[in-house]
Amino acid sequence: MKDPNEFTVLQLKEKLRQLNLSTNGNKAELIARLHQNDPTGQWIDEIEADTNKATEEEGGGATANPNDNVSAGRELEFARKERELLQREIELMRRENEQLRATSQVTSDGGPNTAMSKVSLTNLKEMLPSFDGKKG
Repeated sequence: MKDPNEFTVLQLKEKLRQLNLSTNGNKAELIARLHQNDPTGQWIDEIEADTNKATEEEGGGATANPNDNVSAGRELEFARKERELLQREIELMRRENEQLRATSQVTSDGGPNTAMSKVSLTNLKEMLPSFDGKKG
């Protein structure tokens, strides 16, 4: 006979449902309710039998499905490829960051980068002919 405390709460609640008893409360209360309903402890053997039966129906976990190995291999290969892609993306982002920093840096004399100033002035120059200073 197994110690009732070794059963999971789910196993205890399932047994209580089978007996049409309340499934509310913590583990100690569930065990007490089962003991109160069946002081002989036969419910312990029944839970053990149900657990063993469920394990046998699942195959006991002893035999491995060969398709599981194939699936695991595919998943592993997929994860490797995804990792490589992420590393490439990170490298591209680093390069992009470096380029952005290089174009927006200030010159050694403390003034703004002249290339950026020229671009901004050119854009302003293009917009000025369309603005005459009058409203409307």
